Amino acid sequence: MPTRRISGCADDKGRWTGGDTVVVQMGDFLDRGSDESRSIEMLRDLRVQAKEAGGDVITLLGNHEIMNADLDFSYAPDIYSFDSWHDKFNMAEKIQTVLKGKRAQLMQRGKGKLAMLMSTMPIVVQIGENVFVHGGLTPETISHGIDELNQDVAKWLRKDTDVKPWLLDPVPKGGRTVSPLWERVYGMPIVPETALSNLDGMLDKLDAKRMVVGHTPQKYGISGVETDKEKEVWRIDTSEFAPYPSCSFSSSPADLNDKIMGRVECLEILTDLDSPEAASTVRVLSEDGRIIDAQKRKNMFEELLRSQSKTETAVPAPLRS
Repeated sequence: MPTRRISGCADDKGRWTGGDTVVVQMGDFLDRGSDESRSIEMLRDLRVQAKEAGGDVITLLGNHEIMNADLDFSYAPDIYSFDSWHDKFNMAEKIQTVLKGKRAQLMQRGKGKLAMLMSTMPIVVQIGENVFVHGGLTPETISHGIDELNQDVAKWLRKDTDVKPWLLDPVPKGGRTVSPLWERVYGMPIVPETALSNLDGMLDKLDAKRMVVGHTPQKYGISGVETDKEKEVWRIDTSEFAPYPSCSFSSSPADLNDKIMGRVECLEILTDLDSPEAASTVRVLSEDGRIIDAQKRKNMFEELLRSQSKTETAVPAPLRS
């Protein structure tokens, strides 16, 4: 997880160095290669260390975590990638696990080790004026209530109820989805005005300034879009985790000169939580050591499209700064 080093929040040995920093991992830590269990244990261990230092590591649920909880392993690179977790189980549990499938056992709601861990993870979290969600806020999410949704999902994963929260599924509605896990409209190069207008209203209700989303890979790096009311949405999925098998991203230096996909970046928001009226400073941190002011990444697709071509088929050139 190179972002831990880029942000200065952990060293190469996985020891927390971030003090009172709050790190938010945006979900989809599953279905990203054979090192899933190691990544999860690292996030869990870092959270313990961070809390001791006055900080935190918050891991959100993404659509791939919910797919796994539904025992849908369509994108799982290796259904046996959690073997090491079962080395700690007693022999009777190991026998049952071998018979029924190790991944399925870990994902079993109400008793599976990973399902129970996931029940402690939120769908949406708000920290000061910043809202973090895997796919994007939807009016239905706001109407349902963020705290209520997080609680409903936790109950479902703990099997306190068999009723799956309907907002977890990609229910379509008017060219978008109602689910905060599956929404992609805010990850589009050009976000429709109607979506930005909806975002203004949703963030107003939450007394928030910006939304941060993952879910949709950003080929040209982390980017932001500003609304007419000077609200913001930041799209930060630069595919740090290994992609699922249907994707192929080269990470050779030559290719990285031509596209950013594969180069790790993270979004840094510097906020004084004791003085909420103070403006936050937003920056993009890159694995090549650059610190990029947020203004250079705001509305960059509109500017690139204007500078290249006015045709609808214009493709923005890769960002180099």
